[in-house]
Amino acid sequence: MKSGIKALCVAVALIGACACSPAIAAPAVAKNDTATQQTDKTPVTPVTTAKPGDADDGVVSINTASAETLAQVMNGVGLKKAQSIVSYREEYGPFKALEQLQEVPGIGRALVERNLSHIKL
Repeated sequence: MKSGIKALCVAVALIGACACSPAIAAPAVAKNDTATQQTDKTPVTPVTTAKPGDADDGVVSINTASAETLAQVMNGVGLKKAQSIVSYREEYGPFKALEQLQEVPGIGRALVERNLSHIKL
């Protein structure tokens, strides 16, 4: 009986050791990657995708841009608010002033002011 228990304990210990080996080895690889990144002084530039045709230098026309473009360029405007802007434009015609954007439900004065440098007619 005692030898069976000893054999079981040895087997469990071996299985546990084998199961833990990959977990122990993984951080060592991560440490090597981190060390490589720290020694490399090349600045990392984020990859950005080009904006659709309406966005010129981060400025988008609220009269012609798609909802997706508006959402990408404008701060604090997600796809739902951008779709509201497009729906308003389709219902009432093109905007005549940037401040008229405040008439869109969900768009307030602060949001318009924050985005004045990102939008045009």
